[in-house]
Amino acid sequence: MVLGRFTAEEPVAAFLLLLADAQRRRGHRGPVFDLPATRARIGEYRGLTLETVSRAVSSFHRRNFIRLHGQSGIEILNEDALTALGTGEGEDAA
Repeated sequence: MVLGRFTAEEPVAAFLLLLADAQRRRGHRGPVFDLPATRARIGEYRGLTLETVSRAVSSFHRRNFIRLHGQSGIEILNEDALTALGTGEGEDAA
């Protein structure tokens, strides 16, 4: 029931935050972390299409929530905005 109310960006934001948190728990100190999967695999994991994941990532980049580094590197620039999206609060808190 809860997943039905999420926009396409919300599960992608939540996934990126989970990855960033996992990196921190492993002792990774840098701001850039590598995505361990392709956008297609992320989509499969989150129940989204490749195109939906790509649009969400592009939207986050345009809005300066993240910075992309090469093919798989991501840097979170606005964790508060991603957290608001990932928890279903949308941009109201961003």
